[in-house]
Amino acid sequence: MYSPTTARWMSRDPLGYEASPWNLYEYVGSNPVTAVDPSGNKPVGTGVLWCEGYQKGDWLFSWFSIHDFLIVNGQGIGTFRNKETGCTQCRRDDARTYPHANPDDVSPGNFYSDCDPIIINDTCFDPVKFKTALLQCYKNKENNPKTYIPGVEDCTTFVKTCLQFAYDSSKTGNCEIPPGGPPALI
Repeated sequence: MYSPTTARWMSRDPLGYEASPWNLYEYVGSNPVTAVDPSGNKPVGTGVLWCEGYQKGDWLFSWFSIHDFLIVNGQGIGTFRNKETGCTQCRRDDARTYPHANPDDVSPGNFYSDCDPIIINDTCFDPVKFKTALLQCYKNKENNPKTYIPGVEDCTTFVKTCLQFAYDSSKTGNCEIPPGGPPALI
């Protein structure tokens, strides 16, 4: 049970120190944005990373993400605004454009990314179907470009929409729905 008053979980993680060596009240590695574990016993990785891109030394984009994308099967997939058409355009080289790196090791003016694994309770989805559905969502976006609108039709909404599509498409028949509904991915 979570207490909003104290801003912490009231009960210890049933996995104890196996779940976290330093915090017995931690939920999914302190990463509830990209991880879910409705049973409280077994968060599992999907093999997919959610990455945020930054530009070292930029007065704004050193602090705030300039781009969101996913890494699926080693490929950085995402969307960006095509300056000529004003529409979203897909690209598969985001992992090269924004390589995963420690910001201290990046030269000013260069791009880098910070990535987190997407984790879902293993009783609710098929990881192979999850990745396949993510790539299908990317193809759908590639074949149907829309006008790029920040906050409505942009790289972040692409990531969130495709993660939800992949989760919905990869649920298995033995998925236990926790009290309060299915786990939120985004």
